[in-house]
Amino acid sequence: MKWLILLSLILLTVVMPAQRALADNQHAPDFGPLASLSGEWQGKDPEGKPMTLSCHWTGDGTSLVETMAKSDKPVMTTIHHVDKNRLMLTHYCKLGSQPRMRAESGS
Repeated sequence: MKWLILLSLILLTVVMPAQRALADNQHAPDFGPLASLSGEWQGKDPEGKPMTLSCHWTGDGTSLVETMAKSDKPVMTTIHHVDKNRLMLTHYCKLGSQPRMRAESGS
């Protein structure tokens, strides 16, 4: 058991600095027009009830968090991020589902 703990500590001391160096060399992905959504937006749903859309960056600019709130409905959240050079999103729905979508390359 002691050798397992020692091996784990050795691996952590080697892997963590390498992982940190790799993360420092990566730059924030290009979100294109989505980048302009940062902030808070007011509007109305199709029934004319007020709603608020709030967008903010997280993960040092690697993910855009979108929160949609309606007056009497549960809050829904969508997180936009890049995975293997493709823009993706995961939507956390009031219905309890988490659909994931991936944008295809466009011209």
